[in-house]
Amino acid sequence: EGRTAPKMKLFGSLIGKSLEAQLLIAIWNTLLTTGGMVFLGLPGIPILSALVFACSFVPLIGVFTSTLPMGLVAISEMGLPGFFQVLWMVFLVHAVEAYLLNPQIYSSKLKLHPLLVLISLYITEHIAGVTALFL
Repeated sequence: EGRTAPKMKLFGSLIGKSLEAQLLIAIWNTLLTTGGMVFLGLPGIPILSALVFACSFVPLIGVFTSTLPMGLVAISEMGLPGFFQVLWMVFLVHAVEAYLLNPQIYSSKLKLHPLLVLISLYITEHIAGVTALFL
């Protein structure tokens, strides 16, 4: 009994720090995506940004769920070239997120070395593919 409580406290602390890191990543993801939408001149940015923020907490499917409305707006406003611009922007934002923000934020919150986080991303990509990086 006496040894379980400290382990549960540590586990709870790690979960809390992971959620805090995910919140920071969601905020940065939303800010970068919003900047990209402003740059591209998409209408409806407040609603699309809110969707990006909410979907930032859903592994893998979240990026597709938030990109689809942006892509549809881009097609209706700018045609197919606008759609591909949105896809390119989302790709760039997620590259920044995966290779810069995630290592820095997780390393600071969980007291891990950024290189360790990058190595784990590299191994994950080689074992499970690029889509696993979005999980």
